Amino acid sequence: PRIRLFEALAFLARVPNPVPRITSLTPDRARAGAPAFSLTIDGSGFDAFSVVRWNGSPRPTRVVSARQLIAQIAAADIASVGSALVSVSTPAPGGGTSSALSFTIDPPPTLTPS
Repeated sequence: PRIRLFEALAFLARVPNPVPRITSLTPDRARAGAPAFSLTIDGSGFDAFSVVRWNGSPRPTRVVSARQLIAQIAAADIASVGSALVSVSTPAPGGGTSSALSFTIDPPPTLTPS
C-alpha cells in the first residue's frame, strides 16, 4: 500500500482543512436514463479529505489536485428528470461545505413518427 504523507502528517499535527469552493461542473447536464459517468468538479480548497456530495449524499471521489475532483455518479442518480445539487465537503478542523451548483437532468430523447 501507498504511504499517504498528508494524512500521516495530519495525524501528528492538526492541519486545518481549507474551505472548498466550486466554480464549475463538467458535464453540467445529462439525459435521464443515461449510464453512470464521471463528474469533474473544478474549484479551490480541495484536499485529500474532500468529498463530492450529490443532493447531500457522498459519492466516490478522487482528488486530482487542490483545484479538481472527479466523482463517480451512478445511473440511478440521473434516472429522473430534474436537477441535483452538487457540493464539496471537507471535514474539521477548518473545512466546511461549499455552496452548491445545480446539475440538470434533461428528459430522454423521444422519437416522433411523422
